[in-house]
Amino acid sequence: MSIRTEPHLFTKAEYTDDMGAVLWWEFPINGPPYLGTPHDQGIEVHIAPDIALHIHTSENEDKDDPSFELTGRTKSFFVGGWPGYHTHFTLLAVPDAPK
Repeated sequence: MSIRTEPHLFTKAEYTDDMGAVLWWEFPINGPPYLGTPHDQGIEVHIAPDIALHIHTSENEDKDDPSFELTGRTKSFFVGGWPGYHTHFTLLAVPDAPK
């Protein structure tokens, strides 16, 4: 069994889709690598607040109508996914099947 101690470092331009998920590095290395592809979009999150504020005074005690209402303003964005600032990658090591 041979173990490569210095994996080959590829540039972003060398990446092709058939490589699949790889380890992406940012230099200088300040943290763990990103695992994935440049096509990862993450998870789309939708936030739709539905807020009603009731202020009861002696004038409106019997009313159920909200004094203030905020609805229908939906914000969508992606969380996670390709961060975009990694410039180099290494391939994932795939171990041999146990014998």
